[in-house]
Order: sequence, then structure tokens, then C-alpha cells
Amino acid sequence: MSFMPISSASAKPVKQLNAEGKPMAQPARILMVSEDAKELKDWTQVFNRRGYGVRACSSYNEAARYLESETCDLILVDQGSPAFEGRVILESVAKTNRKFPVLVLARSHDMHCYLEAMKLGAVDYLERPLPAPQMVRLIERYLPYRTSAA
Repeated sequence: MSFMPISSASAKPVKQLNAEGKPMAQPARILMVSEDAKELKDWTQVFNRRGYGVRACSSYNEAARYLESETCDLILVDQGSPAFEGRVILESVAKTNRKFPVLVLARSHDMHCYLEAMKLGAVDYLERPLPAPQMVRLIERYLPYRTSAA
């Protein structure tokens, strides 16, 4: 998940609102799955600065176990190879009958992986790298409620 740094001016925390425009009791929770520890750390910092809670998992199986007992508001899955390891996460979400938006971030566009991800319920399949401001806009777009600047 290579990304372009977000400027400090645009890194203001956001006040998160529910659909009625009232402040949320808790920050939105993002589950991030990537086997790259540096990218997990970098993205966690970006999202934390924006006021989101982040659970970073360094393996697909770790994230699948997390989903068995915990919840989140959105899932970001790093997809590194045509083997589509992220399938484990989409299958876990489907088994729980919970509706989390799942975004797949691919290192290269692979039509087979794209079709499989969408069939399994991903809301988007994006090719990396993405600039941090674009990633934050995507997060805000796919969260089940809207956010606005503090």
C-alpha cells in the first residue's frame, strides 16, 4: 500500500457523524490486512490522524480469526498476488452474515482476482498505489455513515 504522504494541513481529525448528523459515540473502526508491516504502520498513522480506530492484521488468517469475535465498520485488504489470498477475508465476512464494506487494494490489476473479489462481496477493487487523500475519501465514501471536518 504505497502512498503519497498526507500534508499536515489536511490531516485534521474529523468529527464523525451518524446518518442523522449526530456525533458518533465511537470512532469508525477499520480493519486493515496487509503482510507488509511498514505499510500497516504507515496507513494506521494516516487513519489515526483522521480520527479512525484501526486494527492492523499482518496475515489474512489473523484477520479472519479477528472477524469471528470482533466487529468493524470497514475492511481494507491488501492483495499482493494473483493467488488472491484476500479471499479468506471475503469468505469470513460472508460466513458471519455481517455487512462490512470490503475494499481490495491490489498491487496489479488481475481480472480473475477482480471478478472473484466482486463475486464474494467486495465493494471496490483498486490498483495501488493510492495517494493518502484519495484513500481517506474512499474510506469516507464507503463507511456506513458520513463524516465531516471538525
